[in-house]
Amino acid sequence: MEDRSHFFFNLCICLSFAILTALTAREFGEVIITTVLRDTPIEVTIIVLLVLTALSTRRNIVKFSYIHLFYLPFLLGPALGIILTSLQNADVLNLEPVIGNHHTNIMGGLLDIAALFQSSFIITLIIPFMMKPEKAMKASIWAMIIAGMLYLLIVISTIATFGPQETIRLIWPTLENARTASIPGGFLERLDVIFLIVWLISVFTTMFTTYYLTCYTTQELFHFKDHGLFSTFLLPFVFVFAICPHDIFQFFQIAQWTGRIGFFLTLCYPILLWVIAVIRKKRERTCEE
Repeated sequence: MEDRSHFFFNLCICLSFAILTALTAREFGEVIITTVLRDTPIEVTIIVLLVLTALSTRRNIVKFSYIHLFYLPFLLGPALGIILTSLQNADVLNLEPVIGNHHTNIMGGLLDIAALFQSSFIITLIIPFMMKPEKAMKASIWAMIIAGMLYLLIVISTIATFGPQETIRLIWPTLENARTASIPGGFLERLDVIFLIVWLISVFTTMFTTYYLTCYTTQELFHFKDHGLFSTFLLPFVFVFAICPHDIFQFFQIAQWTGRIGFFLTLCYPILLWVIAVIRKKRERTCEE
């Protein structure tokens, strides 16, 4: 019974992160065909991203960690610079009232934001390979603080620039915010090109993380020695799901529910395992006494 439940939960996590990989590829594909490559079929953009991700996931866990470490400065530095530059067009009055006028949507918004952090579940795979696993908690807290502050700055700069009513009409508000930003003196009048490069790096690292977790979990489920086989085997299924949404509106609905379900799954399953571990320790102590 325990083995079956373990297999079921791991399978759900595997499916959840496979869907996240597909949705991430579809999202960036939509951005590319609406801003840069308007005559290019979205399937081409998606398959290129997925093939690049699949080839990268064949690396071991050490190279997986170093790839993220390498790209980190190229994400935080330019993103923070674009956000701070866009604040020159901001109006503080657009941020009032701070908590908004529709309080009934606060919980739904909190769930959507919390779902953005579920990729941190990959840390549970890295901990066994760490030389100092006791520092994992400290590193995770700092990572969530940095990512959370970056998300907060993006929201503040976008709403302060366009206002709440205009922001809800924009499909890609952060990209539009980058278009309004410019460096004084005429050095760079539009930063949206740089933002797209930063977004591409962010999309690649996100897909690399979620797809690696999918392949690694599948390997553990079926007791294979290497996850490289699944990086190729799962690719067609992820591609099919990425092109399933008929339009951008259906995509957003699927992404919202997938994020919420995945968040509860990655939150409740570790808590359940922790409770089981605590109960087992108590039973062992009772038997020893």
